[in-house]
Amino acid sequence: MKILVSGASGFVGYTLVKTLLEQHGFDDLILLVHPHPRLPAERARLEKLQKMGLRLIPVDLLGDLSSLHTIEKVDLLYHLAAFGETETRTDAVRVNDLGSSRLLQTLGERLHRTHVIYSGTIASVDRKYPSNTPLLDTSHCHPRTIYGATKLAGEKIIRELSEQFGYSWTILRLPTIYGPEFRAGGIFQILAEGLTREAIFSRLNWPGRVGLLHVQDLAKILIAISQDKNAEARILHAPSPDCPSLDQIASLVAAAINVERRQIKLPAWFWRAITALVWTPGLHRILPFFLHNVLWRVSLVTIDGLVSKGSDIIEELNLSYSPIDKGFFEMYENW
Repeated sequence: MKILVSGASGFVGYTLVKTLLEQHGFDDLILLVHPHPRLPAERARLEKLQKMGLRLIPVDLLGDLSSLHTIEKVDLLYHLAAFGETETRTDAVRVNDLGSSRLLQTLGERLHRTHVIYSGTIASVDRKYPSNTPLLDTSHCHPRTIYGATKLAGEKIIRELSEQFGYSWTILRLPTIYGPEFRAGGIFQILAEGLTREAIFSRLNWPGRVGLLHVQDLAKILIAISQDKNAEARILHAPSPDCPSLDQIASLVAAAINVERRQIKLPAWFWRAITALVWTPGLHRILPFFLHNVLWRVSLVTIDGLVSKGSDIIEELNLSYSPIDKGFFEMYENW
């Protein structure tokens, strides 16, 4: 079986590659990597892949695609290449939709009878109004960020081009993924840095819950759904085995980095007032990008904004999941 993985040096892609190597030979894998990774963690992962002697194809999906012509027909494509930095305003986010289209169009007929698995995000579903009801794979989509909107557009491209090129597809929307070498600039770095300097935001009793999935568990799910015919032509939500509040996550981070967290406990009425403020209709449309991003993030953690229910197909796999406390200690082992 020939397996093509885009975004192979990314947070999810690298973990998936390591897991695939336990089941397949080196010759079965073809890995697409960005030729000039911006982030130090991604550069380090790329160097590790190079030392493994794997077949790497450097390509920028928004740039020159000539290197893709060296790829033969593949049986399985994990399309994981994405730009997920919601806090950064850049055209690089178009890799999520335009880059997806260019990849599929270039591979073209070589995708005939291939199973394409696309990593989506629950940020594409998001919420139109504040609610603690878990997001479902049947929920209507109301993305409030460029990231969520471009990933949703990527889903549409995956579905529409399947008819032209004759491939099957599965879209797996992800909750918040955690694990070693987590993304810089995300919630886990922000909390750790805030706790280190005793920032007020890191000590608040944030009530909103966050659905979490360990990156190694995600890799197992990605492999499992590639072998399940019932997953084809389906938009699925990955499960969230743990849904702690942001307050609880901050305490887990504090324990993992060995700092004291002196919680500031605010009353329920305060959080209701903040929720009403950040969910004021139309407010996000008039704010500059930075404030819009802050407002969006806050709006999701005053309620259970980042909680989704795993699709039945995945729940029926009966997979075992990583203990959250152990996962957090491993995540900050080198902090």
